[in-house]
Formats: sequence, structure tokens, C-alpha cells
Amino acid sequence: MTGTSTASSKGTELSPSVHTTRRTCATLLVALDVHPRGMMRILRHSQIAVTMNIYAQVASEAAETALTRLGDQFL
Repeated sequence: MTGTSTASSKGTELSPSVHTTRRTCATLLVALDVHPRGMMRILRHSQIAVTMNIYAQVASEAAETALTRLGDQFL
């Protein structure tokens, strides 16, 4: 996880950047099958490309499941 270090009495802690939290939110929304336009509104982006190309990441398991479902359509 990318973040900035902040010192505290308990030791060093990581404070995630705004972009890290936005990417986490977008990735969780993808995992929950939220429609891309809904994600765009939640993240307050003006362009869908920003939401999907920069912030949203697909987990390997989700990609594998999607490919399996796609393949099942041709059987």
C-alpha cells in the first residue's frame, strides 16, 4: 500500500494517500458488481475512463470467473 509516513507515540504508521483510498474503493465496487456509471458517480469522476482505467482494478479471481462464464456461453 502506498502512503505517507506519520510519526506517533506508538511508532510509525502509514497514512494512505487520497489516490490509494480511491483505488481501494473503486476495486471494492468492482468486486461488488456495481455498474461502472454508479462507480463514476460515487467517486465523483466526470469521465468513465478515469474511473475504469486509472482507479478500478480487477482481482485475478474475478477475471478468471468472468472468463469461465464467457466460455460457458459458447458450450
